[in-house]
Amino acid sequence: MIDLKEKNVLCTTKDEAAAILKEAEKQGFRWYDGDLATAYNPLIEHDGPIVLTFKYNGINWIGESATDTARDLLDTDREMTAHEFLNKFLDMAYHCSNCEECKTIKVDGRDYRWCDSDLWTKDNIDQVYEIVKTGNKLKEKPEQADINNISNYLDGKGQLNINALKLAIKVLEEKINEK
Repeated sequence: MIDLKEKNVLCTTKDEAAAILKEAEKQGFRWYDGDLATAYNPLIEHDGPIVLTFKYNGINWIGESATDTARDLLDTDREMTAHEFLNKFLDMAYHCSNCEECKTIKVDGRDYRWCDSDLWTKDNIDQVYEIVKTGNKLKEKPEQADINNISNYLDGKGQLNINALKLAIKVLEEKINEK
């Protein structure tokens, strides 16, 4: 969660302002007239970047100079620098060559370990980037995929897989029977 207390956040797009205001509402911030944080997005009417100021539990958009940018707080549209990518890749790839649970990338229709940089091509570099960005070099276990499916469904981000629900019920029944 982003802590907005005492921050002056530069928002350059309507989407950034909307995301910051949504987060502000979760944290109990309101506009000084008492309206919910998401009731008003000043970037819809205001042309150009704005600074949203969060003091006490109130929001003001005629803010002081920015202490943070919405883009950094939301971590949107930010790709790693080459230095960050290489450091993270080296951390993840160290002692990875014998890992049977390692994620794979496709090369000529076949699966190869992602950490073999000799096999990186323009066709699979986005997949390699996503693996390094997440910091998770291991294949997702089926149970984790089911947990993620239910979580995404509850967050309104996807369709519910019936097998995920069946697993959840099975695990809950096992827990009940243990007692």
